[in-house]
Amino acid sequence: MAMIPLDYSKAIIFYQQISRSRQVDFRNDLISAAIRYAELRVRSQQPAAADDSQIDADRTRAHNAFIDACNILARNMQAGGEDTAWRAELGEDRKTIGDLACFIHCFVGIAARRPVARCPDVANRPPFDALRDDQNTTAIFHAARVMLCIMGDY
Repeated sequence: MAMIPLDYSKAIIFYQQISRSRQVDFRNDLISAAIRYAELRVRSQQPAAADDSQIDADRTRAHNAFIDACNILARNMQAGGEDTAWRAELGEDRKTIGDLACFIHCFVGIAARRPVARCPDVANRPPFDALRDDQNTTAIFHAARVMLCIMGDY
C-alpha cells in the first residue's frame, strides 16, 4: 500500500475527532504518546544524535506506543458508539501515523501558548488546554487561527 501523505487540513480533522472523544484517559494517553514520539523524532534528526542508536531505539519504541495508543483509543471509541473514521482513514502506514503525532504535538504546543497581540480577534481568548478542556469542540480551530496568525497567514 502506497503512503498517503497527511496534510495539515486532514490532521486538524483527525485531531478534532480525537479531541471530542469521551474516552478521556485513552485520549490523554494518545496525546502524551504523540508528544513523546514527536520529541524523539526531532531529537533523532539533530546532528549530535546522528550516531546515537539509543535515540533510534527509543524513537521506534515511542512510535510503536503511539500506534498502540491510536488503536486503543479507536477500539474504545467504537465500543462507546463514537465515530472512529479518523483511525480508518489514517491507515496503517507508519510514517503517516508518525506525522499525525507530530501534528498533534504542534497543535498542543501552539494552543497552549497565549495568542500574540497582533492577532486582535484571538488575543483576548483564554489559552486552549487540549489535555483538560473536554467540552470545547471549537478549540482546535481557535488554535489553528492562532498558529496561522503567528505564521503571518491570518
